[in-house]
Amino acid sequence: MSKRRRTLKLPPLDVCGLPDAALAHAASYLAAPSRALLGLALTAPSSSWTTVVEGRRDVPLSAASRAVLGGKRWEELDFEDIDKQLASRLTDADVGAVLAIIDARNHLKTLKLCGCVNITGEGLQLLRGSAALEHFDLSMTGLHEDRDLDPEPAIAEYPLLAILNSLLSSLKLVHLPASILEERSVPLVRFLLWDMMCLRGVSRVRKLMSMGNYH
Repeated sequence: MSKRRRTLKLPPLDVCGLPDAALAHAASYLAAPSRALLGLALTAPSSSWTTVVEGRRDVPLSAASRAVLGGKRWEELDFEDIDKQLASRLTDADVGAVLAIIDARNHLKTLKLCGCVNITGEGLQLLRGSAALEHFDLSMTGLHEDRDLDPEPAIAEYPLLAILNSLLSSLKLVHLPASILEERSVPLVRFLLWDMMCLRGVSRVRKLMSMGNYH
């Protein structure tokens, strides 16, 4: 009589099934943006966070997401730490969801959007009125890189200036995209020469306008 070999059926692999300690340990090796994106993916797709960004409801984090994010206070997020091709594919929904998942409005002090050339600025609405944000780099370029991008970033001036105006009490350093600086529109000039002068002083704004960086 022939004996049939028994085959052991294993459950499908699922990262959410890993122990929280293992997830947290693996995530500790990731750059901050990658860690936030992983935490986001383990709860819900970016599109599910639209109402969170608009302040209408909360999306509860999964246990796996909480383990990946580590329960720490996120004070800096620099997208230069991830691959440029990945950064260039991120949408407003992606960036807005990341800001929501790390509670950026209340805690984030430094945000650098290097390589995020696909966003229009709508995903940054969650930052409106933040009292924490001090350094806001919207140049879309990394350190020592050419500020003139081709094609130009998709970020739009009007939603961006509305956000910046709401941050005047906290901002200490702002880097704007070259494409917006070159336009020198009336709203942009008003922001630079009126709002910023009132808070930071005339001499400092004049100096910084020549540098393309705004304190």
